[in-house]
Amino acid sequence: MKEKQIFSNLTVIVFLFLTMNKFGDCWRGSRDPVENDFKNGFYMVLGNEKVNPNSKYVISALAQNTKEPVEIYFKLHDRDESKDIPVQSQKVKLDPSKSQLIEFDIKNLDKPNLVLDINATFGGKNYSNSKNLRYNNKFVFIFIQTDKAVYKPGEKINIRVVLTDSNLIPISDDNKINVFITDPMKNRIKQWLNANISDGVFTGSFQLNEEQKLGDYTINVDTQTTQKKTKSFEVNEYVLPQFDVKIVAPKYVTYDDSKFTATIEARYTHGKPINGLLKLTMKQRYFYPNRESRFWPKTKSLEKIEIEKPINGIVDVELNPVQQLALTSTRDYDLEIELIAVVTENLTKKNFTQRSYLSLAEEDVRIEVINADEKLKPGLPIEVQLKVVKRDDEPVIDNLNKVKLGYSFNFKDKINEDFIEQEYTIQNGLIEGFKIDVPKNVTDLYIRGEYKNHKYSIHQFQTSNSKSGHFIQLYV
Repeated sequence: MKEKQIFSNLTVIVFLFLTMNKFGDCWRGSRDPVENDFKNGFYMVLGNEKVNPNSKYVISALAQNTKEPVEIYFKLHDRDESKDIPVQSQKVKLDPSKSQLIEFDIKNLDKPNLVLDINATFGGKNYSNSKNLRYNNKFVFIFIQTDKAVYKPGEKINIRVVLTDSNLIPISDDNKINVFITDPMKNRIKQWLNANISDGVFTGSFQLNEEQKLGDYTINVDTQTTQKKTKSFEVNEYVLPQFDVKIVAPKYVTYDDSKFTATIEARYTHGKPINGLLKLTMKQRYFYPNRESRFWPKTKSLEKIEIEKPINGIVDVELNPVQQLALTSTRDYDLEIELIAVVTENLTKKNFTQRSYLSLAEEDVRIEVINADEKLKPGLPIEVQLKVVKRDDEPVIDNLNKVKLGYSFNFKDKINEDFIEQEYTIQNGLIEGFKIDVPKNVTDLYIRGEYKNHKYSIHQFQTSNSKSGHFIQLYV
């Protein structure tokens, strides 16, 4: 926002804008400025309309085209109908064509009505402006930390609260905060009122009793700027696991080659191998690769097999899901195979369970369109960019086998099932030079492919919307 006043000897421009990187976009005054308004020079004051507590408030002053220095007195005060309390003031002297930054150290204030008065002296005359500022009460970042996420009854809880400004600089130590802990029933069980901070940090601890109620507890922090922050922790009778089980298996297999080796490792937390019995279950689950969630809610377990083997730290199990689960190709989606390893310790009969998943895919290779987001422009050609990669996104290097690509159009008045096909060479996982001339009255373009006797439904392009039905193609 800009303010402007016209005087006989000097033009005064006061800029007070909403954000530090955006100047005002309108002049406040009876008319727009003209060239003669600046013939005797001018000075400008730039600042932010918003003032944040516990931070530096910076404004900039500039004298331009003046023949002598300009003296400016800045006064920041808390003023309304019932009070006028000075906050800070500064006086600067601006040499011609020079600028200067003026800083005010803003403390934590109690709901002030801040006003910035600007009084300038130039050529024996005085000029004055004032601007109401907005005080941002909610300007402290609060970070709450605990030394653990889960505690057992009888343990000590260590708490740390860090308070900073927007630049992550600790707020001043003259600020006070309230910290209190509530139990699962919302009862306040510990509190620190008007607690002191040191370099923006508060630390405290609380001893749980042996009969402490189990559940979720909450740490609450209130600041003098009316900001609040909470953090939860759990009190529970947990026991650290005494041993761990790992399953090492590939991420995917194919119908043509589904045989693989699953390696199961079982060790104590100190590294010693476990002597016991392994029960490995392999079962089928549907896998939806285009869903945000790994498992669709209606997924249900299908056929499964169970294998039992003794284990002494590590054991290999040969698996073949296509044969052992009697699976047939679906072509519409990948299948997901779940492995569940349960290791029972011989001595204590305690067991530990681990799960792992792998996909059963139709083929080992994917053919994908790189520019899939591009729209068809009827009447203009399109170059389809494709990549040929393995399931782990490694580019396919194959100088012997070519990819057969085909395409067909659907038109507004008919569906076309005739495909135009041509073979292309794979170059470091890419297919180049697949250009298609698009007729004017098409609605969509369908791309399919074939590689090593596997057929691929690759992509379907839709047409772009144009009210006029005309398009322009630019090349850079």
